[in-house]
Amino acid sequence: MLGFVHIEKTAGSTTHRIFQRSFGSRYCTLDRWRHTDQVFSPSDYRKLRLFYPRLVAMGGHWIKPFGRLHEVIPDLRWFTFLREPLARTASHYQHQIQIMNRTDRFEDWIAMDVYRNFQIGKLVGSDDVEAAKALLERDFVLVGLSERFDESMLMLQKKLGPGVLDIRYQPENVAADSSIKQRLLEDPRTRALLEDANQADLRLYDWVVNDLYPRQQREYGPELEADLERFRASNRVGRIDWRARRAELRRKWIYRPAVKLHQTLSPGTDG
Repeated sequence: MLGFVHIEKTAGSTTHRIFQRSFGSRYCTLDRWRHTDQVFSPSDYRKLRLFYPRLVAMGGHWIKPFGRLHEVIPDLRWFTFLREPLARTASHYQHQIQIMNRTDRFEDWIAMDVYRNFQIGKLVGSDDVEAAKALLERDFVLVGLSERFDESMLMLQKKLGPGVLDIRYQPENVAADSSIKQRLLEDPRTRALLEDANQADLRLYDWVVNDLYPRQQREYGPELEADLERFRASNRVGRIDWRARRAELRRKWIYRPAVKLHQTLSPGTDG
């Protein structure tokens, strides 16, 4: 079983579409079964299997490695994308203002604990950099970099074996206007706030970029650059992606209505 940890603003929407095209109804983009839950739990997984009996991969914002899913999925392996922390955080704020209609001042938003060291929090539920390193080394089939998306997907494709992933794509959920992000990164005052809020994320990202990711590149082999050029030359998808469309319809008309009904009837948590 492959678990995709979708960290906000790290090319996750594009990755979901690749997985939908590759796995069809054997992949699910997860929702919370209760509004109050912050982590997809073993009981959530047991309910999910009622709707996806042939499941081989799943992903979403709420699936996290510290959510005890290994108790019910012994063969679970993880995958995620990390992104340069200051740019990711600025993009996250921009998305919430532009798309989610938040009205928070940046200074108030960045002071909220939930947005500080956001990437490492998704992985281990704390700002423990050494614990995150150990997790990525031990339980992840691959750690990608958003800035090297094509290369990361190519390496994941090889890791999973021949014929498993169709990594062709068109970018999804890309900001039409990045002026908010650029302003936050270029203003020395707001950039200092971004740096203060991402100390653990910066340390983890630096280790991945300079240690873990280069090891993954070497493991792929010397043909990586040539394979990457060939992929980019051939990366095109049809106007209508029928397999991904069917997977999305299954989620929209079967899985999500069941989740919404459960959220209404069971607003609390049940572990």
